[in-house]
Amino acid sequence: RYNLIPAEYGYNMLISCEGEKAVVFTNGDNDTFPLWFVQETPSVVNNYQVPFKRNVAVANLSLLNTNWYCKQLKKWGAPISFTLEEIDKLPQGMYGKDGRVYLLKDIIIRDMLATNSGIKLKYPDDYLVSPHEFRQKVLKNYKNLTGCEIYFATTVSKDNLYDVEPFLLLKGLVQQVTADSGDNQIDLAKTEEFLFSKYKMKSMLDPKVKKDENTRGLLLNYVALYVQLAQEYYKRGDIQKAIFVLDKARAFELDLDKKAVLFYNLSLFHIYAQEYQKALAYLDSIENTGVKDVQIYLQRGLIYQSLNELKKAEESYLKAKELAPLRPEPVQTLYQFYLHTLNDSQKAINILKEWLFRNPKDTVAQRLLKNLEKQ
Repeated sequence: RYNLIPAEYGYNMLISCEGEKAVVFTNGDNDTFPLWFVQETPSVVNNYQVPFKRNVAVANLSLLNTNWYCKQLKKWGAPISFTLEEIDKLPQGMYGKDGRVYLLKDIIIRDMLATNSGIKLKYPDDYLVSPHEFRQKVLKNYKNLTGCEIYFATTVSKDNLYDVEPFLLLKGLVQQVTADSGDNQIDLAKTEEFLFSKYKMKSMLDPKVKKDENTRGLLLNYVALYVQLAQEYYKRGDIQKAIFVLDKARAFELDLDKKAVLFYNLSLFHIYAQEYQKALAYLDSIENTGVKDVQIYLQRGLIYQSLNELKKAEESYLKAKELAPLRPEPVQTLYQFYLHTLNDSQKAINILKEWLFRNPKDTVAQRLLKNLEKQ
């Protein structure tokens, strides 16, 4: 079978960039070349229609550190206020007022955001302020006056998002710059529409298509999106919808360690829904992959405790402590379990003494032990 996964990824990214005109910032080769391919090369993915979505400029952040590439974006029609001659003279980097080095790509991105919003920045001073100052000046009242929407691919690393992060709205595989700020903002309806109606996934869901390491990396971007969508439904109180969404992600072929993360999240949501046997089944699936993790045993203990199977709960908590004797979480959990669930203060004292033998400077544990021994 032909591996069309990169092409499907490029197609899905491009259709996520809505608007008459758009610029999407991408991270590297894997999330850039697929978009260029779909724009220029006829295939079943773009219905053999080229050029495809040429109203979207794909701005690779690595290339954006070169003057010639910035000029190319300007010629395409990106909202850049510098003239071609001025771009030629821009340095590769400058020290900002906060001591940070601002690279050419940072200057260009700031310029595009300000230009889009109708704000004229003074060069070089306004381009070298801290991210907080820049956000206050440009993004707090951000507008799209040029008709060009600005997006960042979800693959773009955090260190490239300092200027914009609170002002990003997740829409599928991209994040749109917006005037509204908040943590983990998501356009629920649009993201669901993309994932369940518009995105092409035939090749990536075909078990006969071989998936190499790079391809599996692309699949993880989709899985992360399902997880974010599920978390948003959970935050809004719709646990069953969260489970439904996350269950869809099981269709992707993932490495065992990545599959374990997905199963862990599914287990967590089933706990919230008080579907404890299903939650346990997912934890069993994780252990069957060979993955051992403290959090898995703690979660298993919590489920058994909810089912009032207290001996099994204690065994799970003790396994967590055995797996990571230097981590405080299993000890804290056992302390609470012994004291408040089993009403066994002696066991609570013993677990604290054992912890303090290894961590004699833990003042919180010292205080808890002192209070218990007074009783």
